[in-house]
Amino acid sequence: MSRNRFDEINRYIHLSGNDKLAKSDKFPKLRPFSNELNKQVMQFGVFPHNISIDEEMVPYFGHHSAKRFIRGKPVWFEFKLWCIASAYMSDTYGGASQTTIENVTIFFDNFFTSHYLHTLLSEMKFFGADTMREN
Repeated sequence: MSRNRFDEINRYIHLSGNDKLAKSDKFPKLRPFSNELNKQVMQFGVFPHNISIDEEMVPYFGHHSAKRFIRGKPVWFEFKLWCIASAYMSDTYGGASQTTIENVTIFFDNFFTSHYLHTLLSEMKFFGADTMREN
């Protein structure tokens, strides 16, 4: 796509009205589009009881309050996306939130691994499988 074509599309695309922006949301213009996209994808899917949750880092060099600084990564300033590995749904991380998932076995990497997490999962009648570090 040429630069002029991109500028033309970018000039006319508008995902959300300015009158209903949530002040607490770090992505108020993107959130309605993301929620609708996730709702439409979930409507047609047959989803397994086994899911994998992982993070995905998207490099970003501009200014934004939701960027994360992560030392030791190839690009230090990035957006953090939490993804279900089956690619049915994703969400842009803008801080802590209350989200519930039911009737699944959750697989995750060593970023989440702890004895406390497994205790909480078992109390909630969930199963969890993970990777662990040596230390």
